[in-house]
Parts: sequence; C-alpha cells; structure tokens
Amino acid sequence: MIQLIKITLVFIVILISLRYKINLGVTLAIAALLLLLFSAVAPIESLKIVISTFGDYSNLNLMANIVCITILGNVLSYTGQLNLLVKSTQTLFKDPRLVSLALPALVGILPMPGGAIFSAPLVEASRTSPHTQGEILAFINYWFRHIWEYFLPLYPAILLVSSLSGLPLPWIVIHHLPFFFLAIIGGWLVVRKMEVENSPDPPGKVNFYEIIQPFIPLIPPVLVVFLGIPIWVGGMIGLILAIFLGKLSFSQIISAMFQNFPWSIMIDVAGILIFKTAITQGGVLQPVVDFMISQNMPVILLGLVLAFFIALVSGLTSAFVGVSFPLILPLLSLASLEKAIPLLYIGGYLGIIFSPTHLCLILSCRYFKTDIEKVYRLLLWPSILVFSWGVVWYFI
Repeated sequence: MIQLIKITLVFIVILISLRYKINLGVTLAIAALLLLLFSAVAPIESLKIVISTFGDYSNLNLMANIVCITILGNVLSYTGQLNLLVKSTQTLFKDPRLVSLALPALVGILPMPGGAIFSAPLVEASRTSPHTQGEILAFINYWFRHIWEYFLPLYPAILLVSSLSGLPLPWIVIHHLPFFFLAIIGGWLVVRKMEVENSPDPPGKVNFYEIIQPFIPLIPPVLVVFLGIPIWVGGMIGLILAIFLGKLSFSQIISAMFQNFPWSIMIDVAGILIFKTAITQGGVLQPVVDFMISQNMPVILLGLVLAFFIALVSGLTSAFVGVSFPLILPLLSLASLEKAIPLLYIGGYLGIIFSPTHLCLILSCRYFKTDIEKVYRLLLWPSILVFSWGVVWYFI
C-alpha cells in the first residue's frame, strides 16, 4: 500500500511538471531516481541503474532511430518533397482531412518505436489550414498511428496475448477488430471539426513516377523493419536518396539536416528511457502488484486495474500484457477467458493511450508545440468509445 502511494505521488509530480511546462526529460530522470529510492534501492545502485540506460543496445538503437528519422524529415521538408508526398496522397482522397489521417495510419502499420517522429512531418505538411491548432495535429499523429495495435499481429503484444491466453491468433484478431473500427470512428468525430481551407483541385493526369517519387526516401526505413535491420540504417539510406533527389549542395545538406533539429525531443527521449529502466530493473511495480492481488477484488476488476496501472506507469504495451495477464488468466475458466480477453486488453491499452511516459504521445506533443492536457481532452471520448466494445463483449 505504501509503495502504491509513493508511486502515485511521483506520478502526480510528473503530471504537475507537464502542466507547468517543466522539461519532461529532466522531470522523468528525477522521478526515476525517486522511485528507486522509494523502493529501497541504495543511492549508488540507483545511479548505476540510471547510467545503465545508455549502455543498453535497444535504448541506444532507439535514440539513433529518432535522430536519423528526424534528420530525414528535415531534409524532406527543406527540399519540398514532403509537400509532393502529400500531393501524391491527395490523388487517392477527395477530402483533405482524410489525407492527414491516412499518412500516420500508413506509417503505423509497422511497429516502429518512436515512429511518431516519422509521421509528424507528414501530418504537418498535410494540415488542412494554417489555423489548425497544434493539439489537433498531435491528436491525429498519435491516435491514427495506433489504430492497428488493437488487432494487427505485426504488433508483438497481440502475439503475446494469444500465446499467454492459449486462444488462437485468428480468434484474437476477429474479436479485437471492433476496436479498430471504433478507433477510426472516434478519431473522425474529433477530426471532422478541422477547418479546411484551399481544398486542392482534383488532380489532372499524372504519371506513375510523379506519384511514387516522393515516397522513395521513405521506403528504406519501412523496408528494414521487415528485414530485422535497425531503422536508423534505413533512415541513412533514405537520407542519401532524399539528398540525391533534392540535388542539394554540401552547404544546403548541413543546413537542411540541422537547422530545425529538435534537441529538446532528445532530452525527453533520454528521460523516458531512464524512467522505463528504473521501472523494469528497479523492482518498482512488484510490491504494488502483490498488494492488489492481496485485496481479494473480483478477478476481472483486478485484471483491469493491474493492466491499466502498469500501462499508465510504464507506457509499454508489452509490459502490461506480460505482467498482468500471467497473473490473471489462470484464475479464469475458458468461457470467462473468452469474455475477458478483449476487455482486459483494452483496459490496459487505455493506460498506454494516456501514459505521460508513452514516447509517441510525448514526441507528438513536443513536435506540434502543444500541451499534453489539451491532447488528453481530445483523446477522452474516442477512448471511451473504443473501450465500450470490451464492455459490450464481456456482458453479452
């Protein structure tokens, strides 16, 4: 109980810091140290855990991915290739608002850690009006990037749910599909209010190369995901292609790469990684999990609370599935299991959506220079709509 109170207090401090625009990366690094100290981890050991963040290959790989994709986006914007890409996409959609939604959704098909920084420049280039608020653009980039994670087996969490529950993967996909459709509907109910100015004229005749050419630099970062190669490698290849297609001189290359480089985003990413390292290596959550289990709550309620809390604190889909499901699923019969799985998953995923440590949320807010609480307000009703399917399925 005491550990739960301590974690809650630290979490409140994080939210207050966000409200008053204190640097998130610094806030999360301090919060990580507090959590470790509250968990009776010795100060020297706490410092070692924090430092180990930057010796971990996956963390370094993620930071390299974000740097390379950010630089690629800068070059594509500098050369005007982002605008060409948006115009190419407009050949598929009459409503310019659909272009803004389609671009992050297409990028989101593939699991790409920190991929919000990949799709954000595309959303920016496709904005339907110069007066569109930053929170709307951040919502679009964040929400529509994640519509696939409810059911698509390309995401490891869906495979993990099937493996832990013993339910066939097709069963999981079919019964989670309604989340996907409700997410599209809920997102559209927010985005339809966007102001539209200067709607593009219907495209005339265009040849295939004119349509595909702006997409060429984006192909390598996507292709390497299938090949199991680090995304930063694809980003570097895409960068070379963007420079070649844009016919940039050396001075233009340097200017394009670094003139708008978001150093503040890298500080945020470092803070998030430190916080997650503290969560995973410091044994911070285990006392809370033990306490909740000891309270004799109804199994489904216990599962929902555990999944939501772990997701909210960690910001990791694999964490809430990997920690809460093995504890809860053995307590359910097969009939109860089939009723509970969609509800437990969406309960945890709501924690992911609202987690202030979720990298994609932070990247989206930072890129579009908006406050997280404004994006929270936009996320609320679509999230309730998506959650409703889990409740409906459980009770029917």
